[in-house]
Amino acid sequence: MPMLTRFHMLLFVVPALPVVLVMACGENVNNGNQQTTTSSSSSGGSGGSTTTSQGGTTSTGGQGGTTSTGGQGGTTSTGGQGGTTSTGGAGGTTSTGGQGGAGGTSIDGGVGGQGGTCTAVIVNPVMDTVPADAIVVIDSSASMVEELQAVEQNLNANFAQIMANAGVDYRVIVVTPHGSGTLQVCVPPPLSATTNCAGPPVFVSGQFYQYSVGVGSHDSLCKILATMDGATPDTYNLAPNGWETWLRPAAEKFFIEVSDDGVTCTHNSVLYDDADMIQQGQQVAIDFDIQLLAASPAQFGSQSDRRYHFYSIVGIPQNGTLQFYGEFDPVVTGTCPTGIDPGTGYQWLSKGTHAKRFESCAHSSYGAFLQLIAGDIANEITSACEFTLPPPPGTSLYDYPSIEVVYTPGGGSPQTLVQVPNLGVCVPGAFYVEQGNHLVLCPQVCQLVEADSTPLLEVRLPCGYI
Repeated sequence: MPMLTRFHMLLFVVPALPVVLVMACGENVNNGNQQTTTSSSSSGGSGGSTTTSQGGTTSTGGQGGTTSTGGQGGTTSTGGQGGTTSTGGAGGTTSTGGQGGAGGTSIDGGVGGQGGTCTAVIVNPVMDTVPADAIVVIDSSASMVEELQAVEQNLNANFAQIMANAGVDYRVIVVTPHGSGTLQVCVPPPLSATTNCAGPPVFVSGQFYQYSVGVGSHDSLCKILATMDGATPDTYNLAPNGWETWLRPAAEKFFIEVSDDGVTCTHNSVLYDDADMIQQGQQVAIDFDIQLLAASPAQFGSQSDRRYHFYSIVGIPQNGTLQFYGEFDPVVTGTCPTGIDPGTGYQWLSKGTHAKRFESCAHSSYGAFLQLIAGDIANEITSACEFTLPPPPGTSLYDYPSIEVVYTPGGGSPQTLVQVPNLGVCVPGAFYVEQGNHLVLCPQVCQLVEADSTPLLEVRLPCGYI
């Protein structure tokens, strides 16, 4: 069976993406009144107290008087200048754009003339980001004393604080027994608000929650499925409908599984048994993925668009001199010194969701492991393929169907992308606009941009459409 795949989960750290938004200014920017009265003078004269004057065929528009209306320029003229309380004269209609009339001291000041060359306005729109919800699931069996302690000691400084420093809108949910015992976890402030570990966990609303429930040696995956909807309740009945109620639909989800054992459990008549083997572990991952997506597609996505990652700190040996196994490293069946089983089912979930795997025996390295995961989260929630357009100037409106996007790959030639109505009709070399001002690159282009070390995107609004 093929391993799990998902399009927009990034496979690497995406470099800063230069984005230029070119807004063409000129025609139809303003809506001021323009006068069209005429006279026969070949060079616009000075208007009287209530008169108007007109330039000749190639004239310069006349200047309005104290209460006059500015004169109109000729065919190739420069627009006349309004008087003290006048309305600006209209500009020429061909090669030289009319100059706006000078504004007066009252509310009828001059307004920009019509015509002229488009002026490029360059801004730097920010790549879109989404919130991040981390679900930390820790095996609380008798062999996990040091692992539980290592997680408890590092969640604040080496995980939550790293995300906060990176500007991540994060939320942490811990699924393991709460308390001060050796097989329990009591997360201290500032991540939580708990100061008395003998009582129930005290949450920081919107930031930290704990679902206190025992997690056995082999049943983490089943316990995830059984507790997310409250079917297996937490000790303190703090989430009767399960920890899913603490998730945010808009957030990307990040599981962190910590166990020194493998997978053997049953949920909803589905047997999960990785047997410490590669093929069986892959089947466990596939079955869990199916059940998780079916249980809550609003939170975790679909098979074509998964919205979760599954990191694992399990009983595998160190990967040579590296701190982790990446998604392209093979599933391994060896164990570290205190590891009981390699957790091949967990490993396959990590590989299939583009996440890292770490050695559970390296207790002194948990801080470094959690820092790496926090860094991944900060990178994953920033999309190199989605942008929010800034608001148009003043009271103007963008004509979104006229937007053009030009992608210039590093060292390559510019490519004008095609606009399509939505994701469902995406084709190679296309983009679409949703929710009014949200620009999204289609999958094929997104893959090219993410793989490009020096991409350039230009977003252009043609003249007359602002």
